[in-house]
Order: sequence, then C-alpha cells, then structure tokens
Amino acid sequence: MRKLFGIVVIVAIAIGCYQWLEQNTDMDLKQQVTTTIQETVDDTALFIKDGLKVESSSSSSRTGEEKLSSKDSEQIVQYIAKELAEGRTAIDITIQGNGDDIQNQFANWLQQAIDVDDYIKYTMESYSYSMNSGLSKSEVALTIVYRESHEMSAEVTSYVKQVIKTLELERYSSFEQVKLIHDWIVQHVQYDQSLTRYTAYEAITEGTTVCQGYALLGYRLYSEAGFDVRIVEGSVNTGEHAWNLVKIEGQWYQIDLTWDDPIGQAEDDVSYKYYLVSDTQLAQDHVWKADYPVATMSYQQLLNEQLATADPASEAFITIQQSREQLGYHMEDSSNTIESYEQMKAMVKSAVGAGETELQFRYTGGEQLVDDINKAFKSLNKSLSYQTSYQEWNKAGDYLVTITIEYR
Repeated sequence: MRKLFGIVVIVAIAIGCYQWLEQNTDMDLKQQVTTTIQETVDDTALFIKDGLKVESSSSSSRTGEEKLSSKDSEQIVQYIAKELAEGRTAIDITIQGNGDDIQNQFANWLQQAIDVDDYIKYTMESYSYSMNSGLSKSEVALTIVYRESHEMSAEVTSYVKQVIKTLELERYSSFEQVKLIHDWIVQHVQYDQSLTRYTAYEAITEGTTVCQGYALLGYRLYSEAGFDVRIVEGSVNTGEHAWNLVKIEGQWYQIDLTWDDPIGQAEDDVSYKYYLVSDTQLAQDHVWKADYPVATMSYQQLLNEQLATADPASEAFITIQQSREQLGYHMEDSSNTIESYEQMKAMVKSAVGAGETELQFRYTGGEQLVDDINKAFKSLNKSLSYQTSYQEWNKAGDYLVTITIEYR
C-alpha cells in the first residue's frame, strides 16, 4: 500500500504491500523565500479498460478564489479538502499572513486535509507543492497525482450504488448487512499477486487488487450502506498492509477483507478468521500505530454473550445459533472440538458405526492431526476410504477439519 506524509522536506518514498522505503532530508526554512516541497513514488499509475488507456489523473485545476488567512487554520484545511474531493490536480492558494508562519504550518494543514477522507487519502499517489512567501502573504502551488482519477472514483461510486441495490440490504439486520458486503468483496475480487493494482477502480474493472484496493472498496461499500468505516494502515509479517474498521450498533470491529480471501482457495471460498474481530485478536499478527477507534470486543464474543442469556426455547436463541454456524463460531464449542487421539478414535468409531459420510470438527492437537486421523481409522479394521482436508483456525495449532468417508 502507499503512504503519504506532508512534511516540509524533499522526500522520495517507495511503498508496496511488502516493502517500504523512506528517506528524509532536513531543510532550514527560515532562510527560504521560495520553498519547494515534493513527495513522489517511483512507479506510474496507468490503468487499462476495454483497450482504452485512461490516465490516472485528470487535468482539472483551480486557483484559490477564497480569502484565506493563516489565522483561520480550519478554513484552510476545509478548502484544501474540498478541492481534493473534487479531484483537483493543481491547486493555487493565496494565504494572508506572515510568510514564515505559513511555511511552518502548511505541511500540517495539508496533512489534516488529506486525512479528512480515507478514500481520497489512499487513492493519492503523490503530491508536491511550491511556496512563494512574502511579509504579508504566501502563494502556494499544490500538485496532486492520483492513482484513481475523479472520473474513475465516480465510476466506483456508480458501481457501488448498484451493488448495494442488488444486495437488498434493507431486508437484513446491521450485522447481516456487513456480512453480505464482506462476502461479496471476497467472492468478486482476487488478490493481485503482481502487486501493481492498488485501487477500488481496478478491483471492480479487473477483478484484482492488493490490500489497499480491498480496503478502499470495503470503505466505499460500507459507507454507501450507511456504516461508519475507516481504512487502517499498518503492517504484517510480509510488510505494509491495509484493512478496515467498521462500526456496528455503536461498537467498532476490525475486518481484514484481504486476509479473509486467502490465495490458493477457490474464488467463492470465504474465510471469517479476520471478520469483525477485536484489537486483541488482530494484534496477534497485525501491527498499527495511528490513533484509530478501539475495537474492544469481537462479534464472536458478542454472540456468545447473547447465547448465554437467551432462552434455549426462544426464537432468538435459534437465530443466534444460526449466525454462529454461518461464521463457523460453533466449531469452538466443546461438542465440536477434538483435543486428543482418544477423542478422535471415539468420534471416528461412532461416525462409521452410524454410516456417516462426513465429519467436521475443530482439532487442537497441532501437528499430530494426520497421524491421529490415520490411527483412528486403522483401529476400526473396516473396508472404507476417507479423504481429509483442513485449514488453520483462529489459534496456533488449531485446525478446522473435514473428513469425507466412502464405504466399500
């Protein structure tokens, strides 16, 4: 993914989902009359659609017409944010006030403007600005390059509205809506292993993108559905990474769409390992430093608490259980958990005795899984064949196991 920092230095940055290089050079602005600040990345953003080349930035520009004063920081931030939201690639701004003060503060004002909208922030590829300062005013020329142009973003907006309409979210509860959007993204987008596609636009037009594109598309879909949502910037063991925070019924939850769409699985396979988890859960393999909303609990915890207080004979109890089963949470119940070979042997014996053709359970014995399964079936001395598939569960050494049995 890409990072943007508004700092009063000359900076060159190269960032990908796997690596990040940053170099800063200090400058003494006190003696500068004309200051140039620039931030770039080293790769170009050129997108292809229906054989037609579409440049990643439009030619729109605007000269600041409003009277801006260095004494009104909020007005300056709002003005720049508005221009960015309109996809301006060139913004000329005149700010009244002491030139030295404006030089010292402008980078901070610009960063605040960029931070106003996560979607705009993470569709920007680079920006640079030059400043001519006098005793009573400064003239700033700001240039922005976008990975996704204003026109492309408009196309994403149109597409997102259509998806939301197709999903008929009004028929579902808030949590069901979030799941429908999560599943739609995972099933319709594939991870870009070439690491060259970063946008929601590429996700909807080419069906592939990296973590940044997943997070951007998630941001747009959840926003369109009426949810508060953020893009979180952090890192994992492979490098820089991006995911989302979504607020449901007053509670924030972490959600990593990219990691719920593992490489190598079928296109329509959906994982819920990183779905509506808490900060504590995600921090096991994700790191983030910025001041984001806090996710104090997971959806699994919420459902477990609701289940514990619900009447087992009530419709609410049945609904909660159905939600847990849809997300696989029921596999952590003791009735679905195998912890030892003896338990494995007893379960296999019972299933074969009843003529069952499929077993599914959570196994906590780590690397002993295959050995325990083979020993359990051999102990039966039955003429049959079986096939085992498994995947990692939420905890190290835990696996979700499916065994298919054929009788001869």
